[in-house]
Amino acid sequence: MRGYNVNRPSIRLKSLIAVFLLAYAGAAWSADSADTDDAQPVKPARSGEELAKTCAACHGAEGISISPDFPNLAGQYRSYLLHALKDYRSGERANAIMMPLVKDLSDQELKNLADYYANMSGLDTLPTD
Repeated sequence: MRGYNVNRPSIRLKSLIAVFLLAYAGAAWSADSADTDDAQPVKPARSGEELAKTCAACHGAEGISISPDFPNLAGQYRSYLLHALKDYRSGERANAIMMPLVKDLSDQELKNLADYYANMSGLDTLPTD
């Protein structure tokens, strides 16, 4: 039994391990490639001004509604607007008009829209005498 070492893996076992590792690496690379081939390009977030064109029908072109049925958005707090928009999108806040309008907007688009209205003048606060 000269030359036989129990602790040394055989050449055959090393070859099997190498083949397995190459096959595994190839499958992983192929899966990564497939994901990128089918991936849709990320569309850029639309600006708040662009998104607000849809809102103007109910909330007015300047964020001031002409009907008491729809709230004024101009000058509202950004955090309030963003929270409300996210709640409409998730369904947490139910409204048959708002939910379909915001369901496909990205987080960034919601932020852009909230920023747009928050930066308008319109919200009057009472003095804290």
